[in-house]
Amino acid sequence: MKRAVLAVVLVMGLSATSAFAEAISVSFDADGGGAGAGARQVTTFDWAPGNSVVIANPTNPLAFTVLFQANLSVVDAVSGSDIQNGDFGSYFTAVAGFGVLVDTVSSTATNTVFLFDAASDTNFFNVYRDTAAGDDLAGTGFAGGSLIMSGTAVGTDFQSSFFVTDPNADETPGDGDSTDLDRELDQYNDGTGPIDDYPGVYSIAGIGATDLNVKLDFWDPLYFLDLVAGQTFAFTNTSQISPYRQVNPSRAFSSDGIADGDACGVPCVGTVNGLWATDGDPASDRVVAQSDANTSFAVVPEPASLLLLGAGILGVAALQRRRLAAKQ
Repeated sequence: MKRAVLAVVLVMGLSATSAFAEAISVSFDADGGGAGAGARQVTTFDWAPGNSVVIANPTNPLAFTVLFQANLSVVDAVSGSDIQNGDFGSYFTAVAGFGVLVDTVSSTATNTVFLFDAASDTNFFNVYRDTAAGDDLAGTGFAGGSLIMSGTAVGTDFQSSFFVTDPNADETPGDGDSTDLDRELDQYNDGTGPIDDYPGVYSIAGIGATDLNVKLDFWDPLYFLDLVAGQTFAFTNTSQISPYRQVNPSRAFSSDGIADGDACGVPCVGTVNGLWATDGDPASDRVVAQSDANTSFAVVPEPASLLLLGAGILGVAALQRRRLAAKQ
């Protein structure tokens, strides 16, 4: 069976793409009281390591859908103590989704550049406040609670690429194959269960980054006290696709930013995360990735309500086609 390496990551940090933006602090009230006990002047929302998934399009081999989810870790305050997730009984989550395109599925390339897919039916970025954190392993609890911010992606200045650092991962560990790395997908120990929650699932490795503009549609003024149209926040990302060492790989994702855990995660990656079947095998039509993001605010010289999301929400790569020799 022919298969292609599909490498993905979504790990976000402070964007270098906001060169034309002026960084600012904003007034954020973590308890939603509208200048209540949680009100601080803040600069950065640092999301905890989370998850992304890239899903192949069964009718278009050059199109993919990216989904992301993470819990908040900390909000950096200008002065005074930072705001930790759970302070004032408030837990914050972020979910996002959008489409990307590739020019071709290459049989030899190790680096792939992606284009924003404006025709994709998936396009959202939502931030929620809830009374409990999302469950990374189950992939639930990220979409729900109270919506406090939302936006949609646009193609302006979109950039995304992915580099495969090591494509070798064999679905038959210990078989003597020279490319057999026995690289388990899940190597994170949360102290509550087995280190490997997905025995028998392996993965390739790679790094990537993305810059993405998002139009801000809504924010709750009880949480964001002084945001106005034309102010933005910026993302960026770069990280290994695997193994997972800082968070559990998710079993499910939100497909639209509203439904909670309705899209399949790890159970649909197949035996080797990073390989998707060109014959449309539904057991391996997606790739999951550990993700790490942060969000900083800025004023941009753009039309009102343009939200700059230097997002690193992935770097997907349909790369390096190879034949997997099945051992009889």
